[in-house]
Amino acid sequence: MVSFMGTCTYTLVTLCHADPRLPAFNITAKNEERGQPEASYLRLVTVEVAGATVTLQKSRRVLIDGQRVRTPVEGRIPGVSITTSGIYVVLETDFGLVVKFDGNHHLEIQLPGTYFDK
Repeated sequence: MVSFMGTCTYTLVTLCHADPRLPAFNITAKNEERGQPEASYLRLVTVEVAGATVTLQKSRRVLIDGQRVRTPVEGRIPGVSITTSGIYVVLETDFGLVVKFDGNHHLEIQLPGTYFDK
């Protein structure tokens, strides 16, 4: 587990070395203060993939290119599905990227080993 303190926007995962065999994507997270200056929490997670920008917000709100959508989302972004599973909003791609956000403070990112050192 990694904790990022401060109310900044952090780049969490991105493809650093272009590889024509691997789809490019970028994941950032924006923190916010919630009444205690010494602590910060996730406000939103942004996933740029397949030419679209998906924003996972607090309270499990989802935006695609700035427009609010309801889950499940299938077929709107090629190779990307957005669903809910328990407390999580889950974004999955056909190349193995999985992003889970509980809309509060817990974020999980899974990526296949083909992206190692890329």
